[in-house]
Amino acid sequence: MKKAIILGLLIALIPTTAQAEERGAWVKVDANGTAIGQAIVCTASVCGDPNSLYNKMTLGTNERYVLQAPASADGNVAGVGAGQGPTLVKVDLETKVWTVVNESTHVNPVTKESTTTVTTQRFTPDRAPWVATNSVSEVTTVVVPTVTSDFIAQQELEIAALKDKTAKLKNRIKKKARK
Repeated sequence: MKKAIILGLLIALIPTTAQAEERGAWVKVDANGTAIGQAIVCTASVCGDPNSLYNKMTLGTNERYVLQAPASADGNVAGVGAGQGPTLVKVDLETKVWTVVNESTHVNPVTKESTTTVTTQRFTPDRAPWVATNSVSEVTTVVVPTVTSDFIAQQELEIAALKDKTAKLKNRIKKKARK
């Protein structure tokens, strides 16, 4: 009898397919849709229900959890939120389109020039890049040269040299005009 009860309890703890499909990556966002929490594994009945005890205990005024990505076919859950690397993680609260902006700077060790690469991804939960193998999310990458203080100092020296040359030319012109 004890073995049957223990076996029954163990079977009850194994998630069913419906429960596994319900899990996903949820992110706490503010009233503007900006991520203010990390991505967590949660379910629609817990994070998606504004009246759930969990939401009442963990959310402040005008905060909510929004589904970023469902569990993959094999049950894995992945997502990205605030403080997990990207510069910005935001969701449009009406369309559920997520925008993740990553910014990284690379300094060339030889020339000391730096470039900043900004990569922006836009996707909906069903097209999250880490869920769907045939994901079609919008990705835009822009490389921007970074202006350093050394670069500015060099430009200021060149401007000063040009001003000096201009002043000398003006003086020559004045001298020739007097003759």
